[in-house]
Amino acid sequence: MNQISTSLLTCVLAFVGLISSSHGQQEPAQTNLRVLALPPRVQHAPLFLLQKKNSTIPLEVVANRLTGPYKATIQNRWRFSLSDKPAAEGENVKLAASCAALKSAAEQLVVLVKKSNSEMSYGAFAVDIGTSFKERQFLVVNLTSKEIAGDIGGKRVAFPPGEPIFVAPKDNIAKDLCHAMFLTREAQDPWKPFFSTNWPLKDKIRGLVFFYQDPSGRKILIHTVSDFL
Repeated sequence: MNQISTSLLTCVLAFVGLISSSHGQQEPAQTNLRVLALPPRVQHAPLFLLQKKNSTIPLEVVANRLTGPYKATIQNRWRFSLSDKPAAEGENVKLAASCAALKSAAEQLVVLVKKSNSEMSYGAFAVDIGTSFKERQFLVVNLTSKEIAGDIGGKRVAFPPGEPIFVAPKDNIAKDLCHAMFLTREAQDPWKPFFSTNWPLKDKIRGLVFFYQDPSGRKILIHTVSDFL
């Protein structure tokens, strides 16, 4: 093989290798991120979602609706800051909240729960709402330390503390209307009802229900949010 043929072959192989390398480099996975803050009736400051290379995404943080969707690159953890300014060299960014990200969720909700006795610090958790959460359904989360159970549209469900539960009820009161009742108990005491109502079931609407305790810890409160698809 002469020198010209050898040089040409080398160029071709290099070009093929470059193409293969570019195809092998996958873009970082992205998700549609939604955000909700608790408790209600509290002023929540805007936050910034930290992304790689010192970039941030400004977030609206409210309790009465899911904000977003924000197109975000999935990382190991979602990190939220009060500032969009990168940390100075040798310093860490001061975080207002952080939680594990869901690697394969096309749409995920991060719920921020304001810590007691803290102005700008939140507990946080992420929930996959892309595949499991559909219209005419409810997402129920027990944020208390108490046992809670309920009957929603004829579906009897337990709601362990901190575990998101999806419920697909039937309209057992009238068309597009279901009855919901919730009970709680201390230790092995009998179950006691503490909340009862009728909830509408509508196409293109899904409901979120959060139980939390008042500052004294003696009373269970409920917060509901409708998300329009």
